[in-house]
Amino acid sequence: KLKEVLLYELKQGPHEERIREQARRTNMPLPKAILDKPDLHPGLEFYYKGFWDLMADRMTGMNGSSMIRYTAMSVWMNDHDLLDGDERDRFKIIITNIDMVYLEYVRSKEKK
Repeated sequence: KLKEVLLYELKQGPHEERIREQARRTNMPLPKAILDKPDLHPGLEFYYKGFWDLMADRMTGMNGSSMIRYTAMSVWMNDHDLLDGDERDRFKIIITNIDMVYLEYVRSKEKK
């Protein structure tokens, strides 16, 4: 579900409030994309917040953005008392997977 929520935020998020306001003013129905807005399952908020917190630690350069560095994840996990090895592994896997979705989306937009 994190993937769907992230992609919604990237595609619709910046425009959602404006579209909702236009629909109210014109008495038109909301677009399907907004009506079908994915919900973040309980328990995933922690990872989603962590991902957005770590966005600032991404390296960017001539070749675009890089993956979020493990050292940044490690500091974030320590700051949030995520000390258990299994929990740290889960956090790293989830953040890395959602980061790949983010980078794929950004790169697809850059190609256009």
